[in-house]
Amino acid sequence: MTDGSSQTEKPLITQTPKSTIREVHRPNLEKVKKMFEERGLNVPDNRGLISDNAKELTRKELEGGIDALTGLHNKKSFDKRFFELVKVAHRDSENLEAIVLDADGLKSINDKFGHKAGDTYISTVGRLLTQNLRAGDLAGRVGGDEFIVILRNSANEGFKEWWKRQNILFQEHQVAISAGRSPIDLDHPQESLKNADKAMYESKRLKDNGKNNFTEAITDDNNILTFKQYKPESKQKAA
Repeated sequence: MTDGSSQTEKPLITQTPKSTIREVHRPNLEKVKKMFEERGLNVPDNRGLISDNAKELTRKELEGGIDALTGLHNKKSFDKRFFELVKVAHRDSENLEAIVLDADGLKSINDKFGHKAGDTYISTVGRLLTQNLRAGDLAGRVGGDEFIVILRNSANEGFKEWWKRQNILFQEHQVAISAGRSPIDLDHPQESLKNADKAMYESKRLKDNGKNNFTEAITDDNNILTFKQYKPESKQKAA
């Protein structure tokens, strides 16, 4: 914020501890060497090799199914793992919940502070999502600013507790999120993901009413889709 002084506005994500941030743009030679040593790849011996080796690193990470910026599943890996979870849920009579989340304000951060700041913002969202996942849950970055979380056997109350804890983390780090939730119909899992995505966009329509809005997609017995919207709780109320 500006108060009439000449100070330059700084992005909120600069409050994220540096130790949690992955640098992925224009790595210097020492960083590239370290990255390749950790992955067992050929270490570049001069700056002319950085570009080719960076491409090799990106290819390796894509093949491994990992999004380089967040450490979450990339879209291809997420899709594969999701349908594996659906099969297991069918077999074991489990329920699954899908939450689609969109990191609000990314374009504004990119425009004001550059893409490196935007990458840090996305990296922060990914890190915060991993803090509330249980063994067996699934999270992926499936688009530039879009994430999907699959919760196993959470049901309605379990999901609300998850969202309460997650919302506290988002508020503590001043991250703005629009979220949509849908239970997974195990016979029509892809349609359920689409419903969660629609619910997320309903939340985005409410963004002027506060950060971290959440909308639930509900399908009745006649297959009619409706939406139930929840107001974001403050950190004090949620505690």
